Amino acid sequence: MKKKLQVFISSTYKDLINERQAAVSAILKSGHIPAGMELFNANDRSQWQTIKEWIDESDVFVLILGGRYGSIDNDSGKSYTELEYNYALETNKRYFAIVISPQALNAKVSQNGIDFLERNYQRELNSFQDRVLSKISSYFDDEKDIFANIISSLREIEQDKKLIGWICGREVKDVLAITEECNNLQNENIYLKSEIENLKSPFNQENFIKKQFEFHSLLIDLQMINLSQPLGDGSGYNKYSLLTLFLNIADALVIGIVSNTEYNGVERFICFELCPKLSIYGLVTSVIERGARFPTFRLSEKGRAFAAYAYVNLPS
Repeated sequence: MKKKLQVFISSTYKDLINERQAAVSAILKSGHIPAGMELFNANDRSQWQTIKEWIDESDVFVLILGGRYGSIDNDSGKSYTELEYNYALETNKRYFAIVISPQALNAKVSQNGIDFLERNYQRELNSFQDRVLSKISSYFDDEKDIFANIISSLREIEQDKKLIGWICGREVKDVLAITEECNNLQNENIYLKSEIENLKSPFNQENFIKKQFEFHSLLIDLQMINLSQPLGDGSGYNKYSLLTLFLNIADALVIGIVSNTEYNGVERFICFELCPKLSIYGLVTSVIERGARFPTFRLSEKGRAFAAYAYVNLPS
C-alpha cells in the first residue's frame, strides 16, 4: 500500500502565488498531501506555534525562495520563512529547496514591478539564500521547473521507509479486529504484570490471594445483575448481565466515553445507567476534562485489572 506524505510548502506569499500553486499541483499529482500556512497571520505568536506543529506533523518540507525575505519576527529579527526553514532542519525533517534564478527574478520584477523585489532586508535575504543554496536545493525559472522538481524529488523521498505518512483506512484490513485484540492484550498484560510483581515477594502472596478472591466474587456478582439495554432502533430492550455489558464497553472505556445530557437510546443508557453502576464497584471513574462541558468515563486501575482477569478467567 502506498503512503501519502504530507508536504509542508514554505515561501513568501503574495510574490509567489503562481509558484505555490504549481507546488500544490505537483504534490497532488504525486499522490501526496500539500500543507501550508499562508492563511495565518505570521505576526501572531500563537500562529507560529501552530506553524511548528504543522511542520512536526508533515513528512517533507519544501522551501520556495523568491525575491522577498518575508514578514519579520520581532524577537529573532529573522523572517518567518527563514524560521520555518531553520525549524525543519533542527527537527531533521526531509527537505529540499527551490530558489528563483537571477534571470527569472529580473523578468518577474520587469513584468510585475518592484513589489516582487526585497527593498528593506536585502542583506538578510542574501545571507539566507546563500545558506539555502549550500544545502539541498536547485534553481527555477518558471512554474514548470517547480512542478518537475517536486515530482522528481518526491519520487525519491517516498522510497524512504522511515517516513510515517498517511494510509487510507480502506487499505488496512480488519482494523477494528486488530484494535480490539490489541486492547485485550494490553489489559491482560497490565493484569499479568501486576500479578508478577506480587509474586516476586513472599510477603505479597496473601494480597495476591485476596485479590483473586475479590475478582472472582466480583465476576460472580456482575454475572447475576441484569440490565435492560435499549435496542439501537428503539424497538425494545435486550437483557444482559452487568459483566457482559462491562466487557462490551471495556475497550471504549480505555480511550474514554464522553457523557452528554442530549444522548438518547443506547448512548444514554451507557452514560446514565451502565457507567454509574460500574462506578459503584470502582471499575469506572469520571473526570471533566479542561474546557469540556460533560464528564468522561474511563476504566479505573481496578477496572483495567478486573477486565484482564475476566478475559482470562471467563469460561469459553
